[in-house]
Amino acid sequence: MRQIIEVTANPIDRGRFKVPSLRNVGLKTTFMHNGRLSTLNEVLDFYTETNGQVQFPQNQDPAVAAIVIPPQVRPALLDFLTNGLTDARVRDEVFPFDRPTLHTELAPNPLVVGNGTPGSGGVVPFMVTPGTPNLGNDTFRFGVDGALGGAEARLQLCRTADGASSDSNVVATLGPIILDGSGPGAGFGTLAWGIASSARLLGDVVFAQWIVTDPAGVKGESRSALVRLQFYAADPTSCGCTGDLNCNDRVGFADLVRLLNNWGSCDLCGGDLDDDGIVGFTDLVVLLGAWGGC
Repeated sequence: MRQIIEVTANPIDRGRFKVPSLRNVGLKTTFMHNGRLSTLNEVLDFYTETNGQVQFPQNQDPAVAAIVIPPQVRPALLDFLTNGLTDARVRDEVFPFDRPTLHTELAPNPLVVGNGTPGSGGVVPFMVTPGTPNLGNDTFRFGVDGALGGAEARLQLCRTADGASSDSNVVATLGPIILDGSGPGAGFGTLAWGIASSARLLGDVVFAQWIVTDPAGVKGESRSALVRLQFYAADPTSCGCTGDLNCNDRVGFADLVRLLNNWGSCDLCGGDLDDDGIVGFTDLVVLLGAWGGC
């Protein structure tokens, strides 16, 4: 916070600041013009010059130097500042003071979990996921780096972290691809994997892992650490009903076409509305039953 003297250049303004309101002061985490105090207790110590706090003496108003807070009054004053001046709606972030959750406040998504297994040169391949797993993200990509250059690599997707240890639990396999680069730890590559716009996938969790053919690895392969992805809607008001496979808030002909295109064994495609691992007649009945506006 700038001193007023920085604007007026008048020596009489030295040490003066525009004083903010005390409303909701109990919700603050830093105090004073430079944020050097972290509690209201310290602020009271500053104005009463107790517990090692010292005021700024130059050009000081006599009223500031004369502040005295009797010990028996201090608890009530702190309670008034902390609670009496706090608007519960602001504290609880409810209407009209609600706000969207910031991306930085969320847990990382994708999130690296567990450990990989090394290959040539003792290097463990690592997953690169530059995008976010929002529904309809048709540019989502999985990358791998630090693998054996020129080797074959595939990406496995499973529903549980434990499932990655067994190929029988894998729900989808992408690739294989041949990695660019040459030599241990120098291989890299990318696979595109468009995420369906489907209410069916909203909130679903999937675990991904790169598996690289590598004669120096356990059972002739090296593996990246698992990465956990949870599908979400970029627009939280969309994708709200079963059968809306394209997230346009309506179940209609486009959703029917998408379901028929996914007919048969299918997972993570959004068309498996009854969670049996197959897009079939039951899913068609569910979609038709939801026909119309959501």
